[in-house]
Amino acid sequence: GKIAQEIGEEKRKQGTMVYDPQREKEMINQLLDKNEGPFNDNVIKQLFKEIFKASTDLQKSENEKHLYVSRKLKPEDTIVQFDNGGIIGDGNKSFVFGPCSVESQEQVDEVAA
Repeated sequence: GKIAQEIGEEKRKQGTMVYDPQREKEMINQLLDKNEGPFNDNVIKQLFKEIFKASTDLQKSENEKHLYVSRKLKPEDTIVQFDNGGIIGDGNKSFVFGPCSVESQEQVDEVAA
């Protein structure tokens, strides 16, 4: 865990994303290429995905660990007014569809992995 935290600190210094799905895929493929058993490839893949997830969770700052809409970060309501007169956050039901309902690129990458 300590090493994962140190890696996270180095990533912050370099401005590198904490979670890089392409890098994770490359690392898992390297592990699978060297797998001689007794665990099958699926077991190796699942084990290391869990290790990588636990490591990236340690590397994330407190702000990154919370949803951007969390009341812990901002307790007051956010009201958004659009040029066409639409309002979101005023107490009436609103629906958001499509990519604008995603909070970060990391969420997209995590779901796609």
